[in-house]
Amino acid sequence: AAGPRIAEDQQARVLVLQQHGSRGPIEAAPAGAGSPAAGAGSTGPLPRRAHLPGAPGQAVFAAHASNNMTVREIARQPSVFFFSDFHQEMYEPFCADFGPVNLSVVHRFCQMINRTLGRPSLVHSLCVYYCDNHPAVRTNTAFLLAAYLIIEHKMSAHDAWAPFGAILPASTGEVPFDTYHDATFSTKRYGLSVLSCLKGLHKALTLRWYVPPAFNVDEYLALDDPTLADVHVTCPKFVAFKGPSPRKERVAEGVYTFTPAHYVPVFRGLGVSAVVRLNEASTYDGSEWEKGGIGLHDMYFDDCTCPPRHLA
Repeated sequence: AAGPRIAEDQQARVLVLQQHGSRGPIEAAPAGAGSPAAGAGSTGPLPRRAHLPGAPGQAVFAAHASNNMTVREIARQPSVFFFSDFHQEMYEPFCADFGPVNLSVVHRFCQMINRTLGRPSLVHSLCVYYCDNHPAVRTNTAFLLAAYLIIEHKMSAHDAWAPFGAILPASTGEVPFDTYHDATFSTKRYGLSVLSCLKGLHKALTLRWYVPPAFNVDEYLALDDPTLADVHVTCPKFVAFKGPSPRKERVAEGVYTFTPAHYVPVFRGLGVSAVVRLNEASTYDGSEWEKGGIGLHDMYFDDCTCPPRHLA
């Protein structure tokens, strides 16, 4: 039942959390099984189940310490379907950041969980989605599964995160999930929680900034491609992009900078009417924007810093 590492959207009635590691499993107990109250201890049964309305079966999240552990769990539980994928590992860091993964990964993860757990042979089976027991991988996996609950099962961010938030720290003090780091190598002074990211996703769904049936993965990936544009539509009002340079330059394997002239047709297609330049005016000739019919506004502040109050 292990099969290849595959990921699809979970259609499951119950999401039970089960975290495995070298210190032993922390797993969910069935409702009414006498589980201790939340916060009652650092190990043992996890008193949390998340019921997913309208979907049969049940799904479990697990973090495995090694491939050998996965093999042992499959042998120990032959009636359970174990599956995984690389979606939680598909973040390309800029610096010390490790996530969260982008919207195309979230979208495809949901599609794949749905396909896998929608199989007739699995509708009433216990299915375990497992990942490597590395803090960053655990965190991105939890984000993806909670995002799935929000997108596919219309849960609030708090309800989707509740089963994961109920997992207690290890006896060593290690927390199950990390907070996200900004895209710098600086010491993390503010940790962005997974819950905050889930709230942002829920808000985007509410405002219809993200409409799953209408989401164009191919267009998103084309704009995201660092060899083509490196552009993201963050909301209907704004796009974000890597600042241009006077000439096209290779930064790394498959990564380039582009001139303003390169971006003009891309921006016209997206309905962009003005660019706000945050770096030094000497970085490139801004008149290229104006030649292309796009306005330019300078709002310089030092990289890796917050903008000063007068700019904000």
